[in-house]
Amino acid sequence: MAQRRPRICWEGACAAVCSRFKLRQRRPLASSLQAFVDSELMALHEQKRSLDTALAENAVELKRVRRNAQAHEKAASRAWQLPPPLRRAALIAYALAGYRVEPAAKLLAANGRKRHWPDKTQGELFALVEALFLEVDEAELAGLADTEHPEDGDAMRIALPYVEEWRLFLWASGLNQDKGVAPSTEAVLQQLETQRLSLPGAVRPAARGTVADARARVWAAAFRKRWGGRHGRLKCREHIPTGEMLTKAGEGTGV
Repeated sequence: MAQRRPRICWEGACAAVCSRFKLRQRRPLASSLQAFVDSELMALHEQKRSLDTALAENAVELKRVRRNAQAHEKAASRAWQLPPPLRRAALIAYALAGYRVEPAAKLLAANGRKRHWPDKTQGELFALVEALFLEVDEAELAGLADTEHPEDGDAMRIALPYVEEWRLFLWASGLNQDKGVAPSTEAVLQQLETQRLSLPGAVRPAARGTVADARARVWAAAFRKRWGGRHGRLKCREHIPTGEMLTKAGEGTGV
C-alpha cells in the first residue's frame, strides 16, 4: 500500500513565515527607539547638570549680594558716629578758631570722605559741630584747646592744620577786601610760616617750605581749592577804578 504524503498546512506555514519576518522587522525598530530614548535621557541629564551648576552659581552670587548689602547697611548705621579722637579734634578746631564752625566743618567733611560716609551739606556739618559743642563740658573743652599743655596731642595735631588754613584764608580775604590785593603763592607760604612760628613748640607743625619747593607750591594750590580761592590776574590798563579793582581782586576770594 502506498504511503500518504503528510498534508501540509499552507496557511500555518505562511503564518509562521510572516511571524518570523515581522519579528525581524520589529527588532531594528526597537533598537532605534531605544537609542533615541537613551539620547534624549542623556540630553535631559546634561540640561539638569547645567541647571544645577547655574543654580549653585546664582546661590553664591545671591549670598555675595546679601553680604554686601548687609555690610553697606552696617556701615551706613555707623556713618557720622564720630569716634572719640575725631570728636575731640573737631571740638579743638572749633575752639581755636574762636568758635567759628568752618575749620571744624572742613575737618569733619574730609574725614567723612576718607571713611566713605554719605556726604553732608555745609549746613548739616555746621549743625553737627554746634551739637558737639553743646554736649561737651566747658572744663573738658578748655583742656582740649590748651596749646601749651594739650590733653590730647593726637587730636590737636589733627585739628591744627584746619585752624591754620582758616586763619590763612581770613588773612588773604582781608587783603582782598581791604586793599584789593590777591596774595601770591610766595606771600601765602610766608604768612603760613609766620603763623606756624607763633604756635607753641609742643604743637607746632613742620614747615611747609618756600615757593622754591615744589611740594609747597602743590600745597598752596590745594589750599586755594579747599577754601574756594583762585589765582587770577587783572587786565593791564592805563587806569583801573578802585571799585573795579576791589571787585575783580575779590572774586573767588583771590586766595
